[in-house]
Amino acid sequence: MPIRFFCEKCHKPLEVNSELAGQQALCFHCKSRTNVPIRSVPELLGDNVVSPEESSSEEGASECPFVAGQRSCPFSTSGVIGLMLSFAVILVLMSLVSTIISEIAPVVKSPEFKQLSQEQQAQRMHKEIMRITHSSKTVMLAFSSVLLWILAFIFSLIGFIRQRGRIAGLIGLVLCTAIVLAIIRQMH
Repeated sequence: MPIRFFCEKCHKPLEVNSELAGQQALCFHCKSRTNVPIRSVPELLGDNVVSPEESSSEEGASECPFVAGQRSCPFSTSGVIGLMLSFAVILVLMSLVSTIISEIAPVVKSPEFKQLSQEQQAQRMHKEIMRITHSSKTVMLAFSSVLLWILAFIFSLIGFIRQRGRIAGLIGLVLCTAIVLAIIRQMH
């Protein structure tokens, strides 16, 4: 005779084989481990419990928070977080480049700069870039992008490793790798 009880985490009704009494079972609703009681809970002795077999055919049931009506989810939360953090890294890097360009543009457009020789222009540009890269705003943006990249890589990797996070995790890992390759390419 099956044992009927409520999941300790999501509080949804469950039904398992009586052989699991006193052990732990995996809730097919929230995927957490829950303790199986020795006897059925009295309020569930009627027909209001969904078994795992019936659950898969339940209409409108969704385990996936990202795709409505889909039982198996192509994304995991960690994979999606990694993907969003990858996009945040790109935005911070774009802001960093924009800051540098907005600081250098007035120098390059100035009449004094245009009158300098090519070698003097290169020295002036180097001096301006050093000034800009040591400013607190630039340092903060660079630090933020590194921190966000580390978080994006970790969450994307976790999302990729987890069974249902492969798509978002893979995209996040590809973006993280592309960012690093673009930076390395610009350094050489």
